[in-house]
Amino acid sequence: MTRRRRVAIGLAVTLVVLAALTGVYAALLEDQPPSQSLDPHHTGVGLTGGIAALLCIVALWRLRDVARARAGWLDAGFWFALAVLSLLATVAVGIWSRLGG
Repeated sequence: MTRRRRVAIGLAVTLVVLAALTGVYAALLEDQPPSQSLDPHHTGVGLTGGIAALLCIVALWRLRDVARARAGWLDAGFWFALAVLSLLATVAVGIWSRLGG
């Protein structure tokens, strides 16, 4: 296995773990009953989570292409950084909605 492939797989695994931890953290922050799930504060977490999921899928796809030597690191790194930033935004929105802001 080449170094390029190992690094791409390592970054993909890291992204999946970060996404899972973000999902668990957002679920722990969501303590409202289902009847209040349409509150605008809570729909923001769902929206940012959906955007984060989409960006994670794109980043994983680009990392797969890097591992197969079909794409460059700049492209994959850009999508990886966007995915990580969107996961952080999801956590931040979850915290802010918990604070009532």
